[in-house]
Amino acid sequence: MNAVKSLNRKARITKVIVIILIVIFLLPVLNYFKSSLPGDSIYSFEENIGVTNSNYTFYNNKSTKFNLLSSKAILEPNDIIKFLDVKLFHEIEGRNISLLALDAFYNQSEERINFANGLFVKDNMEMDIYTSKAEYYFKNNILFGRDNIIFKNKFSSLTSESFKIDFTKYNYLFYNNVNFSFKDNVRKAELYGGSLEINDINNLITVIEEPIYYEEELNINADKIILKYKEVLNKIELTELQASNNVVIKHISTTLLGNEAIFYPDRNILVLENEVKITRAKNTIKGEKIIYNLNDGVIKILKVKDQKLDLDFQ
Repeated sequence: MNAVKSLNRKARITKVIVIILIVIFLLPVLNYFKSSLPGDSIYSFEENIGVTNSNYTFYNNKSTKFNLLSSKAILEPNDIIKFLDVKLFHEIEGRNISLLALDAFYNQSEERINFANGLFVKDNMEMDIYTSKAEYYFKNNILFGRDNIIFKNKFSSLTSESFKIDFTKYNYLFYNNVNFSFKDNVRKAELYGGSLEINDINNLITVIEEPIYYEEELNINADKIILKYKEVLNKIELTELQASNNVVIKHISTTLLGNEAIFYPDRNILVLENEVKITRAKNTIKGEKIIYNLNDGVIKILKVKDQKLDLDFQ
């Protein structure tokens, strides 16, 4: 009888020990899958434990919800978590953003994730961006990319050396050797410059640092160029181009100079203001406000300086 009691006592002790060991082993793993609230870290243990098929949900300071999937997560020194086969998803105002990478390194204290071996950015508006290296800051929802930038959507493509994307404002800034090409319903054009900004909310494209707008028969240079566009039946339509400061426009054999210019693509006309000068062959026309028709080359002078017309025929 005493032997039976002794065996039962040993069995209970063994069972308790097994339960304790299971809890000790699973606690770090369960913590990996725990959703974090704003201000919490994803991982708070010092052990270097790899977890497969990791699934995280956490938030930034603007309460934007992020879902991160990876095939494996490893805690590394200096509060860094390494993820393999990363898929990061979040949604802002009905727009789904996906970040896909082979690996990533998450810095818990800085709330920053680094992509060192390539990153694809996709959304439900048919936008794709590739970059060799990138850093994503969760606090303000901003992504920085550099090296081999390739941007594509349903109506345009772009290459540059760096970019900054503010997903909260849907503001895309590309800089360093920007080459942007697009095709709307009726025309095909290219934009070059030191930096190019796309604002999806206001449908604006702004180019600065020696910007150039180029079509087959039309070339526009200025200190700053702004394009306005709209989407019609799932296609883009260029509605207006504004050029400011040191404007130089070349259309076939005509050169137009001024400080302000607006191009209306739907009517195919240019409106130039402020010290306008137009040359064609050996003829020169000057004025303060001039309309130029690209279809037939007709020039209309609306305003002349000091109410005097300055025409030079050489």
